[in-house]
Amino acid sequence: MARATRLVTQLLTLARLEPEEEEEQETSTKAATNLLTEVREALAELSPLAIERNQTLDLVATETDDWQLATEPGAIGTLVQNLVGNALRYSPDGGRVTVALQADDVRLTLQVDDQGPGVPAAERERVTERFHRVGPGAGAGLGLSIVERLLARHGGTLDLGPAPESGLRVVATLPRFP
Repeated sequence: MARATRLVTQLLTLARLEPEEEEEQETSTKAATNLLTEVREALAELSPLAIERNQTLDLVATETDDWQLATEPGAIGTLVQNLVGNALRYSPDGGRVTVALQADDVRLTLQVDDQGPGVPAAERERVTERFHRVGPGAGAGLGLSIVERLLARHGGTLDLGPAPESGLRVVATLPRFP
């Protein structure tokens, strides 16, 4: 039941983010959002999954940086839920997932490193396609599609590469005020 609910929720989110919605998106209200606060809240919601699998979930950020940016309501939560949720699912029991935030004058960056199997270089462009998955897993192959679409709506970018200790590094970059 939980898996079916998650699938339906992801399908509805993806449909809401379709390119046909661009005109509406341009007129939608973006509000000032504190990235650090939003990420903390999303990680708190994901912590039971990490605890269940004896995983360590770390957040690295400089408290005194300016974490303000303009986003659609709920965008950061959806972004973090998908990126960190994937990282926790694909990392082994007892593994570590690290979320690092960086800020400069024009953009904010959210980086997620996991200790899972990673994504082969040849597959990295395809994993953002709907329903495309790499390896075994319980997901429907929608999470990274949603992430990429959300970032595009906000003028951001998504980069995938190898994490330093094995696994996958996902870097989402968002302009402060697109």
